[in-house]
Formats: sequence, structure tokens, C-alpha cells
Amino acid sequence: MKNKIKLFIALTAAGWLWASCGSSPDYSRGIGLYPGNPAESFAPELVKDDAYRNVAALRSAYHSSAYDYNLTAQLLTDGIIATGAPATIRVATAGGDLQKNEREWLFDGKSDSKYIIAGNDIFLQLDLDNMTIPADKIVLRGSVIADNKKPKGYEIVLYGSNDGANWEVLKQDKGSGYAGAENPFMRGFFNFAPPPANAPKPKPNPSPVIFNYDYQPAEAETPAFSFGGDRFMTARTLNLEVALNETYQHYKFTFRMPAATEWTFTEWEFYKGNELQSALPSYHFASAWQSATAGEEWAYIDFGAPASYDKI
Repeated sequence: MKNKIKLFIALTAAGWLWASCGSSPDYSRGIGLYPGNPAESFAPELVKDDAYRNVAALRSAYHSSAYDYNLTAQLLTDGIIATGAPATIRVATAGGDLQKNEREWLFDGKSDSKYIIAGNDIFLQLDLDNMTIPADKIVLRGSVIADNKKPKGYEIVLYGSNDGANWEVLKQDKGSGYAGAENPFMRGFFNFAPPPANAPKPKPNPSPVIFNYDYQPAEAETPAFSFGGDRFMTARTLNLEVALNETYQHYKFTFRMPAATEWTFTEWEFYKGNELQSALPSYHFASAWQSATAGEEWAYIDFGAPASYDKI
């Protein structure tokens, strides 16, 4: 009986040894990898490719900077060869060029993205590079805050140019009052101007709650609100329309108003007939990377593995 038991154990051990030599166990693909069972994973696997090909195609790309959010380094590896220079826009004020994240605020169709410029003598310039906007009308929307203690009068001029140096006057608007139109909403919301100096005082009333007034506050020319002291500001809405006989590569609005303290611009629109034309460079796609500056810049491609090449 003892010999039989020993033989059984020996045969069983031999079976285990044979099984271990004939197949390998399925190990998990690793912690955090799903599915863990290799037999249930259908993810692609990298294999060696000795074919002569573009080793940078569709690989990860990185850059030191980009002019805008369209012309990024990823376009270097997408396999599309650009045949022309990419389209870009530049928006500038007296304070310099707008930043990359601000440049398209006036053309994105969102009224809550706006650009604010302080001063009483300002300009707003748009330069189109490698793109043309077919339009017969320009509309610029915004508002202006004026100090009604300062002299009135204003001048607004729109210029057009094709070389950025020689400017043609497209429209000139002058006035002896304030630029823009009264904003009825702001009249009701910001009407905090004090009563006229010669207005009668309210009569006393026995009731501690109710007071009677003998006068009505005089209507101001425009809504006014106080920032303290005797300084009061006037809010005006701008809705400037200019007809175009031809298209230009450069446009510049100039604004002069002695009483102006702050200008806000929300939309700069181009129309062909009644159809809104886009001024966004992304509508003129070109597969290219363009750096933000002309200085020392760089782009690099991650091949994913060592690779040899003989041409760039």
C-alpha cells in the first residue's frame, strides 16, 4: 500500500512538471491596465517596420510657442503639405498688439468677450495677413463712458489700407455732443445723479415711513452715475456701420472725444449683403506651424523609438 501511494505522488509530480514545460501561464497585463487578461485585450501592438517611410508621421510634436491656437506644432506631423502661407490676423491699439488669447475676441460672435481701452484719443487696428474678407459693410459694436464735466465733441474715423502705410478715409463722423446713443437700460439702472441744486426740499410728513416730494428729478441728457464727489459719468452705446466699396487688408478706427474715459468693444463684424463673413483665421486652414516671434524658437518631434533618417 505504501508503494502505491509513493508511485501516485511521483506520477502526479511528473504531470505537473510536464504541464509547466508545455505551456506558460497567462499573467495580468499589469496594475491599472484594463482588461487585465491579455486574451481579452484587442489593443494594437507596436511592431517593427523596416519600410522606408515618414518616421515623424502622426507622432507627438512640441513647440516653444505658436502665433495662435491654430498654427501649432502638431500640424508638422499630420502628413498634409501646405502650399501657401497661413492666414493670420493682428489686432493692435496704442498699447501694442493684443495677446494671443485676446486677438479673436472681437470676431468670435460672443458679446461677453470684449476689449476695453482707456483714454480719450485711441485707435483700434486690424491687419489681415494672407486672407481677404469679402464684405460691403463693417459694423463695430461697443460702448463708451464719458465724464460729463469735461468738454463735449467727438470724431470717429475709419481708414482702409492695402499696404499698412498709405491710409484712405472710408468714413468720418463728427459731432458736438457725445459719440454713440443713449442706453435706456443704463438710464434706469445707473440713474444716481443728485437732484438739481435749486430743487425744493421734501416736506416733513408725520409718518415715519412715507415722504412726499414736491419735485421730479430733471431728466439728464444721458444716464449718469456717480463715483463720488461731483464727478458723474455718462454711458453711451456704439453701433458704427460703414459701407465698403472695396476690401482692404488693413482697417483702423480712430476715436477722439475729450470727455471719454473708457471704450469697450464687443463685436467687429463684416457683412456681404446680409450674410455675416468670418474674420477668424481658422476658416482659412493651412497645415503649418508658426512661432509667436521671429526670435530663437524650436519644435521637436517624439518618434517614440530610435529611428534613422536621411532626409528632412
